[in-house]
Amino acid sequence: MFLHRSTLLSLGLACCVSSCKPVAAKPSRDHTAPTGEVETVSGPLFLVRNGEAHAALICAAPAGSSQRNAAEQFVHLVKRSTGAVLPIVSPEEEAALPPDVARVFIGNSPQAAAVGVDEKSLPEETYRIVKKKNALFIAGHDEVSARDDTPISRPTLWALNHLLEEGLHVRWLWPGELGTYTPPQRDFPVADEDVTWQPQLKTRSLRMRTKRNMPLASTDSGMDARLKREALLWAENHQCGKRGNLRMGHGFTHWWETYSREHPDFFAELPPGVLQPYPKPERVKLRLSNPEVIEQIAREYIAAGKPEYWNICPNDSAAFDVSEGTRAWDLPPNQSIDSIFTGKANLTARYVEFWNRLHERLRQINPDVTLVGFAYSAYRQPPPAERPLKAKMVLGVVNSFEDYDAWTQWAATGASLLLRPNWWYLGEDAPYLPLEKTTQFIQFAFKNGMIGMDMDSIRGYWGAQGINYYLGARLMTRPELTLDDILEEYTAAFGKGAPKIREYIAYWQKLTDEYNYQIVRHNTESAPGGYGDLVRAGKIPASILSGSKPALVYLYTDEVLAPAYRLLDEATQAIGSADLEARQRVEFLRRGLHSLEATRDQMKRSIEFRAAPTEEKRTAFIEGAEELLRQREEFSRDHSTWGESSAYREHKHKIPIWPQYIKDNKIDMNGTL
Repeated sequence: MFLHRSTLLSLGLACCVSSCKPVAAKPSRDHTAPTGEVETVSGPLFLVRNGEAHAALICAAPAGSSQRNAAEQFVHLVKRSTGAVLPIVSPEEEAALPPDVARVFIGNSPQAAAVGVDEKSLPEETYRIVKKKNALFIAGHDEVSARDDTPISRPTLWALNHLLEEGLHVRWLWPGELGTYTPPQRDFPVADEDVTWQPQLKTRSLRMRTKRNMPLASTDSGMDARLKREALLWAENHQCGKRGNLRMGHGFTHWWETYSREHPDFFAELPPGVLQPYPKPERVKLRLSNPEVIEQIAREYIAAGKPEYWNICPNDSAAFDVSEGTRAWDLPPNQSIDSIFTGKANLTARYVEFWNRLHERLRQINPDVTLVGFAYSAYRQPPPAERPLKAKMVLGVVNSFEDYDAWTQWAATGASLLLRPNWWYLGEDAPYLPLEKTTQFIQFAFKNGMIGMDMDSIRGYWGAQGINYYLGARLMTRPELTLDDILEEYTAAFGKGAPKIREYIAYWQKLTDEYNYQIVRHNTESAPGGYGDLVRAGKIPASILSGSKPALVYLYTDEVLAPAYRLLDEATQAIGSADLEARQRVEFLRRGLHSLEATRDQMKRSIEFRAAPTEEKRTAFIEGAEELLRQREEFSRDHSTWGESSAYREHKHKIPIWPQYIKDNKIDMNGTL
């Protein structure tokens, strides 16, 4: 936007002093020293005073760039909060501004260079904010190549968000306008600032299905594109991104298709009667004891340019190698073929042996190489003393909330650890909220060597589990915050209804403790709690992947939901009619419960139809599936439920709420008897 003369004159109004004292941001432990000597002055600088603009943004970046988009979001949110519009001008137009108008210089400019603020001199993923007299200088080392399907590192955005958080108390609770909380303010002060910030964690990921050609929430491509943009921006506002070329994920998914014809010996030997590829090509395991496997990895490593980090995470699922050579590496020895194949054995020792040998080979190519792997599945337990980890590694720890000892022991091996939990798979559509356990473990991990977080994954149950996602996002960059701090931030957006929303969240926390879902399938049969009781009674599978949906029928009855609905009603009554946004946020949570009910009721129809198939039950089941699709499409519009993300997992695990997954002469692929 360009300044007209009338705008310039309106900005010439004098600023006055305020007693407002915003809290200064706490720097990261990885914060970088300032890069230039800048004279600062004491006292707040007002960008808005008494609802009137007293500042302009000076930005040379072109429209559509990361910096320009960050500036435009800043202007938009300042207007939402204060009603004032801060204009964006070019560096050339800055001279036309009245002297008492505060300047906010974004990115490189002659003015920034004159005071020693230069974005190019900053380390990766770093921003700097400096206040000098009547000006702010903001420089961010943004990621150069923007992507439209995954979050990118945007320090300029983070710097402007720092001002919004501290001066206006803006919070990004969930994607979209309703999830962006901008409490009304008359003033926008900026405290004394000379801040240089780099996120402590080297990689910060809140996984979402935002890849190209993959629907996130809606079957309407236009609406889904909007929802993806809002979801990506939410993640970027929470400082998702990474520095360096560290990449973690199942690393051999392409091997079967690439090598199986000429080198079947690269792949796991399976028990008699089980044929490769099992269970499917992208999940086939390697024959670790075959030295040619290491040589092929070395060839791929050289072809990739010998990078600093090399991803060697095993493929997902079970079907581990039962060959004599690989079993000779196992400790304890002589574990049964069946337990090895199904992943119930302890296979850490064989993987440590493989990693040690592989690292020694790759060090011959690049002495500084670091392997990237998982502590997961049958190899989640720390290595035995007689098989120490010697390889230089980053390990993604995929474990439960309670495994403090496992984390400590893996850290003692010298490996760098990245938290890569599956906690957000718990509960599915329900408000399953293990908030205290999440907080305690993340803060523990920060204090014990964690270098990154990769949360798998945001399933899109924002109306039911949005506080889980917000908690993880906040702790990822602000681990010093307490659970109470974060609950205060979240519930403040409900205005006068905040106390009732705190009660609402506490109600679900209590039930979460009572239900006690288990991440590790093998723990479920002995774990106390409502979920384990259902498993022991034979009503649901032990795995949360296939058992969480049928558990809804038994654990989230109308009697259980009634007190939650009552608390939401009371929150709405407390808010009254004046605060429309707060009322809409209560309705957002209510839609989360409606979505839970719809999935639960369809699961119940499925159970009843399979138990006693009749034409009446068949009709109810088919119509229920159609209604569930319709409702999810509607609820996807404001992110309360990502319908397509839910359906993706249900189809992946063949959950029988859909006709095509009910077999045995009940319903065929077309939904007919």
